Amino acid sequence: MYKLIFIDLDGTLLDSKQQISQYNCEVIKSLEAQAKIVLSSARGFYRMKKYVEQLDLLNSNNYTISYNGSLTIDNLENKIINESLEKNHLFELIKFIKMNDPHKWYFHCYDKKINFKDIENMNEFILANDIYKINCVLSEAHIEKLRKTIPDKMNSMFQITSSFPTHISFAKKGITKLEAIKKISSNLNIDKKDIIAIGDGENDIEMIQYACCGVAMENAMDSVKAAADLITDSNDKDGVGKVLVKLINN
Repeated sequence: MYKLIFIDLDGTLLDSKQQISQYNCEVIKSLEAQAKIVLSSARGFYRMKKYVEQLDLLNSNNYTISYNGSLTIDNLENKIINESLEKNHLFELIKFIKMNDPHKWYFHCYDKKINFKDIENMNEFILANDIYKINCVLSEAHIEKLRKTIPDKMNSMFQITSSFPTHISFAKKGITKLEAIKKISSNLNIDKKDIIAIGDGENDIEMIQYACCGVAMENAMDSVKAAADLITDSNDKDGVGKVLVKLINN
C-alpha cells in the first residue's frame, strides 16, 4: 500500500485558474488516513500555505517541499532542510543577470519575492537575506536561448531547472525535490516502494523516476512523460484525483 504521496502544484494539482478542484480536494482529504500527502513546489512556502490549509495539512505531522527542495519544513514551519544560495555564488550570478534582461529576474526569500530592478543596494540585500531561489521569466524561445549561454562555471555552482518552459530557476547545487523526498521518507521510515510522485515540469523528473509509481500529467513536458510510469489526465481535468483513486483502490 502506498504510504507517501508527493504532488507538484502548478500544472499538476492546481488547475489553470490556480485552484484545487473540489474533486481533487475531496480525494486527497479522503486519503489522509492512509498516506502522507506532501505538496512539492518551486514556490515558496508562503505562497503554498493557503493550499496546505485547504487540504487540512497544516500540522507538524505533515511536510511541505518549497523552492524545489531548498526549504523543506514540517507544516508548523519548523525547518528540516534550509539550503539558501551561497553568497559568493550569488555575486557571480548577478554578473550574468545584468547581461540578460535584468528586469525579468526575481529573488525569492523566505516570505517575499523581489524583482531585480527593485533592489537598491544589491550587495547589502544579498548579505542581509537568505535567498533560496532566483528565477527568470521570459518567452520559451528566450529561455532556450538563455540556457545555451550559461557558463560552465555557473552550471557547477547552481542547480538549474525549469518548472515551466517559460521559467528558469537557480538554486543551491545538489538541492532538488528528490533530495527533499529522500530526507522526508527517511524521517518517516517509508521505503521508496511505498511512494507516489506526481508532476508536470522538468523539476519533477527526478522525483517521478525515484518513486515506485511516478505519474506525469497529460499537460506535462514530453521529457516528464517519458520518465513516468503512468500518464493521467490534465490539471484541468482532475488528473491528480483520478490517478490517486486508481492507484490507492487497486
